[in-house]
Amino acid sequence: MSFNWKDWNIGIKLTTAFVIVIILGVGMTAYISYRQSSSALVHEIEEQLTAVRELKKDTIESYYGELMQNIEIVAELKVVGNNIEGFAKAFREGTNSEQYQELTKTVGHDLDKFKTEHQWYDIFLIDKQGNVIYSEAKESDYGTNLETGPYNDSGLAKAYREGKNNVTITDFKYYEPSGEPAAFVSAPIKSEQSKQTLGVVALQVPVDEINDIMKKNTGMGNSGESYLVGSDKLMRSDSRFSEQSTILERKIDTVTVNKALQGQSGIEVVEDYRGVRVFSAYTPVDIQGMNWSMLVEIDEAEVLAPVNNLLRNILLVLGLVIISAIVISFLLIRGIIVKPIKKVQETLAAVADNNLDVQTEVTSNDELGTMAADLNETISSLNQAMLQVRHSALNVTNASDEIAEGNQDLSQRTQEQASSLEEVSATIEEITSSVQEVANNSSQADNLSDETMEAVQEGSEVVDETMDSMDEITASSKEIAEIITTVNDIAFQTNLLALNAAVEAARAGEHGKGFAVVAAEVRNLASRTAESAEEIEDLISKIIDQIEDGNDLVEETGEALDEIIENSKTTSEAISEIAAAMEEQSSAANQIQGAVEELDEVTQQNSSMVEEIASSSESLNGEANDLASVVRRFELDLGKGTARKQVNDNFNNQMNSQSQSQKTEINDLESEMDDQFSKDDFEKF
Repeated sequence: MSFNWKDWNIGIKLTTAFVIVIILGVGMTAYISYRQSSSALVHEIEEQLTAVRELKKDTIESYYGELMQNIEIVAELKVVGNNIEGFAKAFREGTNSEQYQELTKTVGHDLDKFKTEHQWYDIFLIDKQGNVIYSEAKESDYGTNLETGPYNDSGLAKAYREGKNNVTITDFKYYEPSGEPAAFVSAPIKSEQSKQTLGVVALQVPVDEINDIMKKNTGMGNSGESYLVGSDKLMRSDSRFSEQSTILERKIDTVTVNKALQGQSGIEVVEDYRGVRVFSAYTPVDIQGMNWSMLVEIDEAEVLAPVNNLLRNILLVLGLVIISAIVISFLLIRGIIVKPIKKVQETLAAVADNNLDVQTEVTSNDELGTMAADLNETISSLNQAMLQVRHSALNVTNASDEIAEGNQDLSQRTQEQASSLEEVSATIEEITSSVQEVANNSSQADNLSDETMEAVQEGSEVVDETMDSMDEITASSKEIAEIITTVNDIAFQTNLLALNAAVEAARAGEHGKGFAVVAAEVRNLASRTAESAEEIEDLISKIIDQIEDGNDLVEETGEALDEIIENSKTTSEAISEIAAAMEEQSSAANQIQGAVEELDEVTQQNSSMVEEIASSSESLNGEANDLASVVRRFELDLGKGTARKQVNDNFNNQMNSQSQSQKTEINDLESEMDDQFSKDDFEKF
């Protein structure tokens, strides 16, 4: 089923156009609102993630900076510097010795105070030989040697070695005594006088403190998280989406991690380590000796959820607006446009049905009201024109009746006169025809005689030409015979040369064998040429004999044709004299016939003219009746009451006074008009 826009009624067209405009307008507004809201929301979340990223970065960097400051303070404590050597000596005597226990209470009290105040995991004192002489947590590393002991490759051993010279931070690494990843901060303990390194103080960085910093999700929604990644792309903080610790356990190899490890900062929409699309804010972390990156992320779905809700609400509103637009436009267009158009359409249908006594109600001053008023004026003008046509048709009918009667009498008299002239003209025409026929036959005989004479002369000329051609052929044959004689001579000479060549070849012996073969072939060719020349010579001789016989026959034919020419000339002259005499008789008869025909033609023209006038009068009468019949089919506005009835009665009485034959013709014409003009034609009119 095809939907053609042209077949829709105007109400549906206008409603459809109105709804399309509404849809385009609201749709574009909705699209722009959605895009602007989405852009604003994305910009807001990017700024928020950037702020959180910078805040956490500053917090982590500040935290490690504070650790370095605190470890320096601990290393510069007099109680530590003054007792480190005694502590090391007492350790060598044994951890159960009285001096060691006394120093543990003295030094350990201050160290434990620092540890508790700053919530460190553990604090260590390490002598110059690498012995862990003090540990507050007293795990399995306590009392071991970091140079030669089982933990000489641990993070604490690295912190000891690097901490003998400077304040140092080591990256996270699995630490067996604690059974979890651990990072360390260390500083040298130096003598106040000599500034020599007496030992190293180190603290084990608590993982919980870093996790607390990274897991604060203020302003990050339900799916937001922040985490640290080291240069090995392993996490340096726990994931909020995992119940198990992910430090040094989960590898993060995303686009933003790689960019952050390369020293870049920014925010992008990527897939995170869970395979979820997120807004990821990334930046490198400036911590001494470590290449870390920080990432602050939130799920894209959560960020765009308000925009998607807005889009759903916009689509809902758009649907309601479209439905409302359809209903309102249908009601308005139907009442304001469609109904007035239907009234005009009904009026036009009445006019198409030959009713000119109708008017359209004008209810407005807009274009449709103006169209209805113009239609009313058009119908009124047409009604007046049809009234005038009716009146003119009656007058023409009466006048044409009178003209038709007079022309009918004149036509009858003219036809009688024309009939008499036709009889006289026919008799003279028969005489003229007979004379003309004899003259024509004489002329044809004369022409035929001339043609025969010309044909005989042409035959004589052809015979002369044939004789000349036979002479030329005879001469050419003789020349060919001479050429054949020359060919025979050449063949004979060639045969002699071939024979001589064969003799010379025989004398040459073995060297002349090849030449002897060629000479034999040339001799054979000369023999065949001579034989062919003899055959051609015999054939040419026969042809020459036949040509000479043909020449004799052609000469006899020429003499016979000369006699025929003489006889034909005598016959032709006699026929020419007869034809000239008959031509003079035919010319006289034609003059008499021409005069009678001119008189008959004038009479016939008069008769024809009278008939045409009569026919035109009858046709005019018929056309007038037809016109009156056509006008009578219209319902005209003739006025009101008695005046209208009187006009209709007068017109009908005049139409009824026509003869029965005229009424029949009128009825036939009406039928023909009905066949030729359909209702659609009047609708177009």
